[in-house]
Amino acid sequence: MPTQVQIFPDRLLLGDTASEVITQLSEIDEVREIVVTGPRIPKRVPYGPAKGIENPHTERKKLKIMDKETDLEVKVGRIILDLDAEDDDVDPIIGDITEICDIKISCDYNIETGQYTKPKPTVTEYMRYGKKPDKENKDK
Repeated sequence: MPTQVQIFPDRLLLGDTASEVITQLSEIDEVREIVVTGPRIPKRVPYGPAKGIENPHTERKKLKIMDKETDLEVKVGRIILDLDAEDDDVDPIIGDITEICDIKISCDYNIETGQYTKPKPTVTEYMRYGKKPDKENKDK
């Protein structure tokens, strides 16, 4: 079973810091997938007198993850890496991850291994989308 590594900083990361960390983590050969979680940065102001007006947030950045460019839509609070390695082979990879985090993340952080995402779809997801949920099935 593939291993997952969670990087959990003590504070939310700024957009520039998150962009640099994620770009460097995506260059590690054993990283198959990167999941970024945290509070959402809304595109429009959700409430108050300015409700509905576009939200010009300075932390909304472009990310380059594994040769794909995407928008950063959350304030990064946790980074989950899905590794293409077994539990026995993780130590050198965690050393590389720690080296990147020591350089780029200015606050304290924890690095843990475990299972942080669902390994298979739930019964409800299976009923709605079939065996492999994808964009085509979710739009229907």
